[in-house]
Amino acid sequence: MVKIVRQNYRCNHIIFNKIKNELKKIIHVDYIINHVGSTAIPNMSGKNIIDILIGVLNQDDLMATCHDLTSNGYYLGREKRKKYQFLASRNEETLPGDIHIHVAVINTKIYNDFLLLKNYLLNNSFVANNYSNYKLELAKKLNRKDYRRIKSNYVNNLIIDARKYYLNNYPSKIILLRHGKNIIDSKLNNNQLPLSDKGKMEAYKIKNKLNNNFDVIISSPSLRAKETAKIVGNNHDYIIDNRLLEKGYGNKKQDGKETTIDSYNRLISFLDDLKKYKNKRVLIVTHGSLLNLARNIIEERNIKRNHIGNCYMIEYINNKE
Repeated sequence: MVKIVRQNYRCNHIIFNKIKNELKKIIHVDYIINHVGSTAIPNMSGKNIIDILIGVLNQDDLMATCHDLTSNGYYLGREKRKKYQFLASRNEETLPGDIHIHVAVINTKIYNDFLLLKNYLLNNSFVANNYSNYKLELAKKLNRKDYRRIKSNYVNNLIIDARKYYLNNYPSKIILLRHGKNIIDSKLNNNQLPLSDKGKMEAYKIKNKLNNNFDVIISSPSLRAKETAKIVGNNHDYIIDNRLLEKGYGNKKQDGKETTIDSYNRLISFLDDLKKYKNKRVLIVTHGSLLNLARNIIEERNIKRNHIGNCYMIEYINNKE
């Protein structure tokens, strides 16, 4: 039989943070770490195993992370995928207090589903409570194998419900726009470069194309982005958000610039906050690197750097299906 108990969320969160600090010392690539699974949800029943999701940029980083973990006492699961790997703190059947680590390439379906389910349960206590009670009832009458199978089906349906939930609480349209061409002036800070005459012409073309077909404008704080937002928005008020600012990719340890993972993290935070504009049409004016990253995130594609032209625009319509 499976032993399911009411878990101590506060205690488990403290344990997660301790493990997180230990992992920082042994993982050598850039990564994102999240507490997931039932111990990441208050008042949730479960097997009291700490589930940790480690997001990495690509398959090479995934392999390197698994090597770092196995070199420090973690055991690889039998199933091996190109963009996901499961590890555990013991080689036998795991017990309460053990650690499960899920290493996944960021923005893949399995990575996104872990976080989608977590956020859905955190934001819907009624759903979380039903799931918690369901697990308690299953554990009373099923062996471990059947429990896993039936619980897995239940979780898959929860993820489907979670996607519908977020679609229903999201803008009706998202328009991503790169700023127009700026002048080149070495005397000015990068974020103080204004639009060139060509850039202004590009912005006016987009203005005519959009024809005020938006409700909200959010812009990077850079001058060229704000000038583009002003022209395209026909002097419509716009909101400044620092998370849309171009900072330049680099190596944090060598030149202090943020990594792709850093950019991904702040952009995920920005896109999640768009739910405050439920059923609105949102125009976002940003930079090429951020626009490309946002496009990868929204379309759930591999994170790759691609050149984006000035005043490039792409629209996403939420059909809520």
